[in-house]
Amino acid sequence: MRLQRNSGATTLPGDLTVFSNGGLQLYLDERGALRKTVAPTDLAGLQAALTDPALSSLAESYPATLPARAGDTLTIYDPHRRIIRYDPSSPDLPPELQRLIAEIMNLRKRF
Repeated sequence: MRLQRNSGATTLPGDLTVFSNGGLQLYLDERGALRKTVAPTDLAGLQAALTDPALSSLAESYPATLPARAGDTLTIYDPHRRIIRYDPSSPDLPPELQRLIAEIMNLRKRF
């Protein structure tokens, strides 16, 4: 799974990749990549959020009204790669997306 923050993000910027083996990689432009490993049990909440059936019903680009290059991009690598683009400041994100983003941001805060 990979979360790419919008280039204009002022809080928790960077490009975070979470690997299924517990590896975390945070890429911060000029600073390069920071790597960390967490116990696979620490990914349980993220794995549960990823298996939510409602998540698979989200469109390839959510919402469709986002201007080009706006919003954050979430890429889920599984048998069917999915890309979800969303506005993190939107008050009406679907609950399943809110839960997934919260799990990812909790992992991001470990850096």
